[in-house]
Amino acid sequence: MIKLQKLLLPSEVSQKERTLYYDSKEPLEYGPANGEIFLQEGQKVIFDTYLNSFSTGKWKKYTTVTEVSLKMILQGEFRIILYHKFLRQGICHTRKIKEQIFISQGKEEYTVDFGILEKDGIFYISCESLRGTGVLYGGDYITKDQKRRAVHIGLNICTFKREKYVKRNLEILQKAFLENEESELNGKISVYISDNGQSLPQSMNQIPNTYIVKNKNVGGVGGFTRGMLEAGKNATHILMMDDDAVILPESIERTYALLTLLKDRYLDYTIGGAMMRLDTPYVQYEAGGQWNSGNIRALHHNWDMTNKTFVLKNELENEPVEYTGWWYSCVPVRMIEREKLPLPIFIHRDDIEYGLRTGVGFIFLNGICIWHEAFENKMPGVLEYYDIRNLAIVNAIHDPKYGKRQFKQILIKWVSGNIARYRYQYVDFNLKGAIDFCRGIDWLKGQDGQLLHQKIAALNYKAKPREAFINDWGLAEKDLYPDQDAQLKAEETISPQRKLLQILSFNGYFLPPKKGKVLVVTPYDNVYRLYRVGKIIFMEQNGNGVAVKRSFRRFFDCYRKLFKTLRYIDRHYEEARRQYQQRYGELITKEFWDYYLGLNKCRKKQIRKNKEERTTGS
Repeated sequence: MIKLQKLLLPSEVSQKERTLYYDSKEPLEYGPANGEIFLQEGQKVIFDTYLNSFSTGKWKKYTTVTEVSLKMILQGEFRIILYHKFLRQGICHTRKIKEQIFISQGKEEYTVDFGILEKDGIFYISCESLRGTGVLYGGDYITKDQKRRAVHIGLNICTFKREKYVKRNLEILQKAFLENEESELNGKISVYISDNGQSLPQSMNQIPNTYIVKNKNVGGVGGFTRGMLEAGKNATHILMMDDDAVILPESIERTYALLTLLKDRYLDYTIGGAMMRLDTPYVQYEAGGQWNSGNIRALHHNWDMTNKTFVLKNELENEPVEYTGWWYSCVPVRMIEREKLPLPIFIHRDDIEYGLRTGVGFIFLNGICIWHEAFENKMPGVLEYYDIRNLAIVNAIHDPKYGKRQFKQILIKWVSGNIARYRYQYVDFNLKGAIDFCRGIDWLKGQDGQLLHQKIAALNYKAKPREAFINDWGLAEKDLYPDQDAQLKAEETISPQRKLLQILSFNGYFLPPKKGKVLVVTPYDNVYRLYRVGKIIFMEQNGNGVAVKRSFRRFFDCYRKLFKTLRYIDRHYEEARRQYQQRYGELITKEFWDYYLGLNKCRKKQIRKNKEERTTGS
């Protein structure tokens, strides 16, 4: 039999998070070591959940699997009921497949058959203890043995001086796969870490199937591309994953099982992983996205996955996916060989561009996910430069209808938003991003990405820890926490008429500021809530903040520079767009990246070293 998916039982998670694993009307006792669940007489546990339901429709569509069973390890007397749940015209329907009774005095293995896969929805079971205390030790969704493809996953991680995150994730991978000889993935997964900060200890290289390479710091895309070059020598698939993502090993196991059983017509598809919020671990931030010429839309955004309706809606594929984030993106090596490497755009929009270019299709499965800090909890900083510049580059290549008029509109909107938030230094980032795009492809080819980034970063705001703001502007520590309830209320209650008034007055710029008013907000708080506020502190979730003040002088100076930049765009945008559209292929070859990463020099140095060693040895 082939294992498709493990039945996950929780250990140390909150009661709310346990609903990702199972549903029960009352709290259940569970074993903290192995996660087994103890059920008293009459207690029932149901597995129609995000992490433990079986996506029958997707397994049927994408793989050669035709039928599935569930192998369980039980002790006690149980009623097991098998179900099929699906949506029809937005309404949830549940069909009982069969019911079985199991009785055992000791720990025993049982198998229940769901039968032929259904074309949509999920399979799941309910498990009820009929007498005394029963124990559910775990289980696996399995199918009959069949021919499987040979798969080796190269896990591709890029990092820059975040040793504690890399150490944490390597320990998880060691325990689950790299040093676990009982794991099916032992020997079938390798880890490639591009150390952009050149700070990781070499002792990590001693971990089996782990390869750490010191890399030039040319951003996330430079690190991931180096990983592609290294992993592509041995792997069949390359799994991009953020260094600070919280990994669920079962996600990688499900990805592996899926890849080994794919139908021929889906071999070029990318396996995407959902991003779950780290601050609210049961909320799905995104499962695929749409570029929309820069008006990005996160699909299945901010869904509470303890809600069973969302578990079913997550199965639907009624909206086209254009890309998936590199927090978890598994790309076939054959696609990389065909479509070449990413663009050297340092950070942000690199995964989007590559998804638009290589993404013939995407597969998402409930339970294939990572946990990551939500983006709105961070100050954008230098991303304000890259988001504008790289937006123009991506659209020049992938959207021939996107011209200077649309680009100017989004630049005006972006700049005005930063002016409304008194983030004047970000305006300089926006305008420089627009100008640098207009300099054309030869300008980008000639840049040292590391030096350019250092120059941009030097212009950024200097964040301070929360405690450093105590007594500033009369603030006490209790005042330095953003009121997110007020933010949500503002988003719900500000009327269209009020918004129009605030827009006409430039959000209160031409009215006196409210006396003594200092607002502490999240980095992406509702801009209309900042009306007539003279001083603002933007506070990140990690407790670092940036203080800004309203300035008429900077207000007019920003708009003066904006109009000057718009004239520059009128003169140079179309030529730059034509260059990127026709010549972007020069930036995605192995030869270019060898030069860009300095690998040619490294190889020449290694050849000289080898020659010297042979000469010394002779």
